[in-house]
Amino acid sequence: MGLSPVRAAIIGCATVALVAGCGSSSGGTSPTTAEPVPSTDSAASVSAEPDTLRMSLSIDGGTVEPTNQRLDASVGQTISMSITSDVTDELHVHSVPEHTFEIEPGKDQLFTFTVDVPGQVDIELHHSDRTVATLVVRP
Repeated sequence: MGLSPVRAAIIGCATVALVAGCGSSSGGTSPTTAEPVPSTDSAASVSAEPDTLRMSLSIDGGTVEPTNQRLDASVGQTISMSITSDVTDELHVHSVPEHTFEIEPGKDQLFTFTVDVPGQVDIELHHSDRTVATLVVRP
């Protein structure tokens, strides 16, 4: 049953909203490594720069911060996530294209991606079963 990538993403997001789960993807998965983003005192922070939306994520003792955060982005804008975690997990970005990043225990793991199609994009932790943020991606 050949669904277009956009239709599959819309169906995937609707399914996630209904069952609060996350399936695996055969889409491109490519973590990008860059220089670590320095930690801040707060567990989660978001800063917007002209070309990059930066977000920090903390997974510590079963607590995930932030959760259910809403962020605004533009098509093609670079989104950079710095993650500090005490467990392994998988970060899944339900976008076009989809992105999946393997999280290992450690500090300042940096993952960078872009979204090419406007709409709402859920960013989830697969094993923790949590929605970290929803990107509202505008043209």
